Amino acid sequence: MSESAPDSGEGEARVRRRIGTRLALVCAGAAVALGVGALLLLEPVERATVARVASDQIGLLAEAVAATYQVAPPGQPEPPADGELPAAVPERVHRAEEILAQLTHAESVEWIDVLDHQGRVQRSTRPGRVGTQREVPRRMRDASVVEDELVVSYAMPFTQACQQCHAGQQDPVGVVQVAVARQVAQSAFTRFHLLYAGSLAVAFAMLAALVFFATNRMVARPVARLARLMRRAQQGDFLVRARVEGNDELGELSMAFNQMLRAITNLKASEIEREGALKSAQAQVAMKKQLEDAAERLQLSNTALQRRVQGQSLLMEAAHRLGSTLDKGALVERLARLVADNLGRSDFAVWLVRENEQGEPVLQVGYAAGALDRADVAAASYAVGEGVVGLVAETGAPVLVNDLADPPQHVRELRGKQLPIVTGSLLCAPMLHKGRVVGVLTFYATGARSFDSDDVALLQALGAQAAMAVVNADLYQQTLELSVTDALTGLMNRRALNRILDAELVRAQRFTTPLVVLMLDVDHFKQYNDRMGHLLGDEALRSVAQALGSSIRKVDAVARFGGEEFCVVLPRTDEVAGLDVAEKLLRAVRAIAVPGADGQPLGQLSISVGLAVYPDDMPPAIEGSPVDVLLNAADKAAYQAKQRGRDRVVLAADLSGRKRRPKLDEPSRPEKAKLPS
Repeated sequence: MSESAPDSGEGEARVRRRIGTRLALVCAGAAVALGVGALLLLEPVERATVARVASDQIGLLAEAVAATYQVAPPGQPEPPADGELPAAVPERVHRAEEILAQLTHAESVEWIDVLDHQGRVQRSTRPGRVGTQREVPRRMRDASVVEDELVVSYAMPFTQACQQCHAGQQDPVGVVQVAVARQVAQSAFTRFHLLYAGSLAVAFAMLAALVFFATNRMVARPVARLARLMRRAQQGDFLVRARVEGNDELGELSMAFNQMLRAITNLKASEIEREGALKSAQAQVAMKKQLEDAAERLQLSNTALQRRVQGQSLLMEAAHRLGSTLDKGALVERLARLVADNLGRSDFAVWLVRENEQGEPVLQVGYAAGALDRADVAAASYAVGEGVVGLVAETGAPVLVNDLADPPQHVRELRGKQLPIVTGSLLCAPMLHKGRVVGVLTFYATGARSFDSDDVALLQALGAQAAMAVVNADLYQQTLELSVTDALTGLMNRRALNRILDAELVRAQRFTTPLVVLMLDVDHFKQYNDRMGHLLGDEALRSVAQALGSSIRKVDAVARFGGEEFCVVLPRTDEVAGLDVAEKLLRAVRAIAVPGADGQPLGQLSISVGLAVYPDDMPPAIEGSPVDVLLNAADKAAYQAKQRGRDRVVLAADLSGRKRRPKLDEPSRPEKAKLPS
């Protein structure tokens, strides 16, 4: 406001000057028009008046000239009655000529002619005009304008003197004509015009000044103030009011302006209230929208956080529960319960990498639930790189198929068979441990796009946890197998044999069932080993172990006892059945074709077998472990078989003198062992 104040004052002064100047010019113009109009109207009258006055003045002059001819000098008698001219006539004529000579030198008189009654010029101030004939005016006084000259003629009355002049043949005076320059005659009219014009100009100037100051005082200032208030109202200040100084037009205009501002103020107040209410409503709507958006984002954040917390809890629980077992079967079951309880996804399958009969790695279902718990899925087997599951096992990267009905191009072009599912979503996460895939987690959802990146990350981490547990279980199993398995033949070692034999003895004692133990020794193996070398010797031992393992039942056990000695445990088998098994083993070993077998002393590989039966070959009083007693009895029988020529079976009963039992008593007879064909 402070910066615009000078501009407002200058604008107000400019408005006042403009209004005063315009009104002054209008009034002056009106006055000039009135003056010019009055002058135009009065000019003919003034001209006639001036002409009449000039005519009268000149007429008086002509009359005076004529009178000099007509009036006798003082003291002279009247003319005689007999018609003679008085003696004073020449004197009058002379006097008239003097007057004419004096008038001739007057500045305003152009010329003077004296005519007789017949119109002939008798006297003239201009040479060459005497004697000329002129027209005699009919009136006593006549005025006319000839060549910018005002000519006034005065006809003297025809008196007695005139008659005497005519009778005496004199030059009587009949008409006197006086010519005056028209400009001189109208000099008064010119002076009138100049005076009128000067007075009119002064009057106009005074009127203009008066109008200017009066307008500036009474009109311009109020109008300027009103204009200033209008500008302030235009700028938005609707609380200003114009001062009403009277009941004239400006007062009515000020009152109308104030009323307009009141109406605008009321409208503005209503508009401000509406705008305030609208802004408040908009602010509330915006705030509500922001709150809703914030609530939605918070809900999404809470959901994401809850999923992450749930995922972290799942991973922690998986690390705890999966790491607490070293059994692969129990491990897979625990993994399935973790997924079902914590993720809420009931349709999944766990694929484990195993070796097929050809020794190639394949993926087979270790556990399936929900929609994937199907016979065709359970029977499916995928090679590495085959199908979606094989692709994950080959690349070690997760694969997400948002819509099985329209899979990506790289999934559609996969070689080999696919999962027997054509709709829904599928997510396969690798069970990856140190760059090696040990299995694949497959999750299925009936709807399209049911998995997101968080699910991929979580299940990938879960797959890593599960892979670590599977690797640990495999390592434990391998360690366990190494601790109870012979490294050369793959059979149980002596430690495992003692544990199994101890358990079988306890079971046989509890259920009163017989138990047969066979001790086997490869005949002349040292000679074969020295002759063929240790590598072929090891190969011969592996062939013997394979022949023994393929010739017994699944419930039976075969172990490498040490060196070239083997032991076979036959649970729930009596002496007769055990002897049959021993004979079968003899035949199986004889059939082994290994390099150098025909160079043996017996012409083939062979074994010597010692057979002991629990409880028949157990002494009444046992000193030490029953396992050692039974193994010792079978070992002595095997030694005796070697002494008797090898490639035969010797029973411990033959060494102790116990009679052989062809069959068991009926109440305690066990089921006869079914030997494999």
